[in-house]
Amino acid sequence: MQKKIFLTVIALFAVTAVFSQVRYQGHLAAGYGIQIGWADANPVNVETTHGVRINPHLFTGAGIGLDYRSSLGTLDYHVYGNVRGYLLAEGATPFLSVDAGYGFLENDEGFYASPALGMSWPLGNRCALAFNIGFQMQDVAERLGGRRYEKNVIFRAEFMF
Repeated sequence: MQKKIFLTVIALFAVTAVFSQVRYQGHLAAGYGIQIGWADANPVNVETTHGVRINPHLFTGAGIGLDYRSSLGTLDYHVYGNVRGYLLAEGATPFLSVDAGYGFLENDEGFYASPALGMSWPLGNRCALAFNIGFQMQDVAERLGGRRYEKNVIFRAEFMF
């Protein structure tokens, strides 16, 4: 499964590299989640995403994130592809972002997704600051069999370069 994710990420970079307005863009984000269902398992989140800005309105890339849950003492990680659409071509602009990939928990692994809505403000010519609110979903195994989704509402601050 890890090979498939890696090959998908490489394919995303190869396909998007043919567009004429392409430029590198990176994101470094930190956030805090409020878990829905388990009040004591709120994650602290750190993510880095790297990819290409295909045009002023569209970004695609791939990243890795870490979720630390102090009440459980666990450090989980997820790898994902990201697509982000910006409403305006320049200046402060709202955006819609979707992460989809695979998460690896302490004793489990499964599908990971995180749609988010945010706002970015430019800090000079190539950098920006952004804030977003999103919803994280992680497929996990139940103790008595079956599967369920672990869900968080997450608040993130990002530095984009």
